[in-house]
Amino acid sequence: MKIRSFLQITFVTILILIMDIVVQQTALYRYRNQQVVEITQELSPVRFGLEKEIVSGLLLIQGMANHISIHPTFTQKEFALYAENALRISPVLKNIGAAPDFIMAYMYPRAGNEKMLGVNYRSLPKQWPQVQLAWLSGGIIVAGPLDLVQGGSGLIGRTPVFVRQNDKENVEGEDSFWGIVSAVIDMDRLFESVNINALSGLKIAIRGIDGKGAEGEVFWGRESLFDPTGDPVLVDVFFPSGSWQIAALPVGGWPEESPYSLSIHLFMGGLLLIGLFLSYKDIRHRIEIQNVKEKLGEAQAFAHLGSWEQDLRRKTLWWSDEVYNIFGVSKDEFVPSEQGFLQKVHPNDLVRVKEAYRQSAKGENAFSLKYRILRPDGGVRFVQGQGKHLRNEKGEPTRFLGTIHDITEQREIVNALESEQAKLQAMAEATYDPYIMIDSQDTILFWSPAAEKVFGWTNEEALGQKMHELITPPEYIEPALEGLHHFAQSGKGPVLDSISELPAIRKNGEYFPVERSVSAFQVGDSYYAVGVLRDITERKKAEEKLAQLASTDELTGLFNRRTFIEMTEYELKHSKRSGSPISLVMLDADKFKNINDTYGHAFGDEVLQVLASTVLSCVREVDILGRVGGEEFLLMLPDTPLEGAVGAAERIRAAIEQVELQHESGETIRFTVSMGISVCNHGEESFDDLFNRADMAMYQAKQKGRNRVETA
Repeated sequence: MKIRSFLQITFVTILILIMDIVVQQTALYRYRNQQVVEITQELSPVRFGLEKEIVSGLLLIQGMANHISIHPTFTQKEFALYAENALRISPVLKNIGAAPDFIMAYMYPRAGNEKMLGVNYRSLPKQWPQVQLAWLSGGIIVAGPLDLVQGGSGLIGRTPVFVRQNDKENVEGEDSFWGIVSAVIDMDRLFESVNINALSGLKIAIRGIDGKGAEGEVFWGRESLFDPTGDPVLVDVFFPSGSWQIAALPVGGWPEESPYSLSIHLFMGGLLLIGLFLSYKDIRHRIEIQNVKEKLGEAQAFAHLGSWEQDLRRKTLWWSDEVYNIFGVSKDEFVPSEQGFLQKVHPNDLVRVKEAYRQSAKGENAFSLKYRILRPDGGVRFVQGQGKHLRNEKGEPTRFLGTIHDITEQREIVNALESEQAKLQAMAEATYDPYIMIDSQDTILFWSPAAEKVFGWTNEEALGQKMHELITPPEYIEPALEGLHHFAQSGKGPVLDSISELPAIRKNGEYFPVERSVSAFQVGDSYYAVGVLRDITERKKAEEKLAQLASTDELTGLFNRRTFIEMTEYELKHSKRSGSPISLVMLDADKFKNINDTYGHAFGDEVLQVLASTVLSCVREVDILGRVGGEEFLLMLPDTPLEGAVGAAERIRAAIEQVELQHESGETIRFTVSMGISVCNHGEESFDDLFNRADMAMYQAKQKGRNRVETA
């Protein structure tokens, strides 16, 4: 007996201890996940602000470069006027400079930047490699953050400027390197604009010098924050030609235990006491009846559960101590009776209670009913009453017994939970980003107003639907459902606690990009996921526009010089392997300077646009057309011998000769082009050789009267 009792007590103790450990770990895991989501949400405005300010600044740099390429001769005053407007648009820009032939000759503002004026980039060993890279790449290059000659630190954006050298009497047809346009994004202003210092509860570090992202060095905060063993929250900041990575940890580090740890210990301690208590009762089952009644009374008081019994023959009613406590009356002052009980039932519930008693007395099963009672102090309590009639061998009711359970606290908890849910609903309705909650079977349980607006499905249409079938492109559904299956089993998945970009579908079938972050929680044995989806269509358009500006001519939409040369050199390599010929045609608008001088540059721009569209209408899809100078164009014809190139050029020349443009003065303007052709057989020539021969042939066409085609 002693051994059995010892084993029973030991088993209960070990079981409760294991439960305590498991519940503690589960609470810590959920609390940690909650913190990760909160930190990610705190970092989101900072990341979005950094991306916005950096992209805006780089676009202004590219705009300055484009302006100089068209108007290379300008005064310090004109430069200052343009730069002042740019700094007004983007407050994070510290200064803008232009360095013809790599020598800083223009700077705005001059005050505070005098040290930089006259500096030759070639003499700056730390900056010269980045300047060379911008020159050779032909596009925007981001450097830094780094210490500046003029003081302070900043993120430097640089882009080269190529200027067309126009001399109508002595045409060479080449773009020349003018210099470098650069601007400094002030790091202090940048971080102030996104209010990064307001994240007082977080330790922040940022890496990615020279836009190298996770591979770059740390320039803000401590490098140790990126240690994987510290499990930091990582967020990427993307901008053209590079990225940064932000790491964040709570100031006090990750918690070792959840805030509910003490409550859990107390609860488990209570469970242990109850288990030991029940074991003790089992061991001491021969204890006197009075002791058992006393213990039962204590248990009833603990659970707010009382019992009662009515002797129908003797007309007596017995209440346990807890029933007196529930009704708020003294055992010494109140004598239980059926009439006294009914007087304490809330008037609005009295009819239901009487009917339940009557049906039970007729033998129609036991009753269970929730109702309200009135206490002497005026308080109202919610109770759960249960009862059953016992009958003799004749079927006559002899006793009526049951329980009464005070459920007021449970009712208050339910009301509190409903209030919290209402707050959550209000938060979802106030945000611009869609909130979606699903269960582990992919069923939509919550669909915020923002989700209705972004995806086009109303709340009534979305609830109960399979989320991935509703908003996910078909090619992404299968892997998503595989991950969801794993999530249903473990509550884990690759998309949890991370931010990613992917396509989504609106109700009208339109595809659009979204940024997704997902968190999860558990209720009982089931897992649920809450996703926040942000429509990033406008951000993607801005990125695409910046990429397009780097490869195309702004006026005509044709390939710019750098892109045209890259594509032609690729075709030359292909020609060398295949042995097929390539023809290069140089086109130059005749007497274009006269058109500009007579009718103005705006009309001259219209002539160039019409010329470009006319040429495009005469060539094949495989042919490559680019604008390489003011009124100079190059046309590359793959797999085309000299005869085919001459035929194509003559068609173009004849088509342009027929074009008529109406000037606002009413005058009809016509224009012509002169063209030179060079042919490369077997890819044995370089682009420069091919270009020079076509240029010479075009010059001959000019000398022989214009509006004609000549071959090299």
